[in-house]
Amino acid sequence: MPIITRIPPNDRPRLWGLLQQYLGEMSAWYGDRPDQKGEYPYPWLDHYFTDPERAAFFLEAGGETAGFALVNRFSALGEAPDHAMAEFFLLPGWRGKGLGLAFAQEIFRQRPGSWEIKYHRENRPAEALWSRAAEPFRPRVTPLGEEVVLSFVVPKEALL
Repeated sequence: MPIITRIPPNDRPRLWGLLQQYLGEMSAWYGDRPDQKGEYPYPWLDHYFTDPERAAFFLEAGGETAGFALVNRFSALGEAPDHAMAEFFLLPGWRGKGLGLAFAQEIFRQRPGSWEIKYHRENRPAEALWSRAAEPFRPRVTPLGEEVVLSFVVPKEALL
C-alpha cells in the first residue's frame, strides 16, 4: 500500500538528492544542464517548506522511500487550480509495478478539487501515467508548446 507523508524541513537534504536524480532525468526533454557544482538548480525548493500554497511529500512503499511529489497551485494555463503537480518522481527500482498510479490516486484522494498536471509531450512514461491517473475525471487536454496540460476535478466523493 502506498504511503504519502509530508516532508519536514529537516528532510530537505534527502529531498534535494532525489530531486537531483529527477531533474537529471528531465534534462533529456528540457535540455537543462547542471551548474558548476554539478547540481541542477531548483530555486523553489525552500518555498515547499514555508509557503502554505505548496506541499512536498515522500512516496513510501515497503518501508522505503520510493519517490516524491511536489504540489502547488501554479497554473500553466493561467487558471486557478486547487492543486498542480509540480514534480513527481519514482526511483527506477519502483517503476513498472503500478506504484506511480497508486501514488497519484492516493494524492488525488487526499486532495480533492481542481487539478492541473503538466508533462513534456515526448515523455511517454509521464503521458501514460497521467492519462491513466486522470482518466476517471475526464481531463481536458491542452497542448501548450512542448508540453501537455491535463485539467480535471477530483470530487470529494471520489472513491479511488
